[in-house]
Amino acid sequence: MAEKCRILVVEDQPLVAETIASALGDDYDVVCGAAASDALEVLKRGTSDLVLLDCLLPGGGAGDVIALADRQGVPVVLMSGDIERIDALSDGTRPFLAKPFSMDALMETTRSALSRRR
Repeated sequence: MAEKCRILVVEDQPLVAETIASALGDDYDVVCGAAASDALEVLKRGTSDLVLLDCLLPGGGAGDVIALADRQGVPVVLMSGDIERIDALSDGTRPFLAKPFSMDALMETTRSALSRRR
């Protein structure tokens, strides 16, 4: 049996993180973190295939998460209700989910990002 891809969800709102984890949990191995420091620790282990990253984390640090993920070749999907924040963190080619998003959009964006990973 093939190993499931591991998705790191970085979201400070527990209900949103739980909803995403529940939606993706049948198809992927999902790990959640509430802060950039959590994400950096998980990424340093080198076990993530994709990061779903809330752009507005308490204490900031989204840019640090993106930089480490990029160095490791791990794709990052940005999530935010603030499109300007997404634009500020994105190079224009990074996939994103504008909050609120549908579960269909979550699944499609996740599949697409994983298919394009380096």
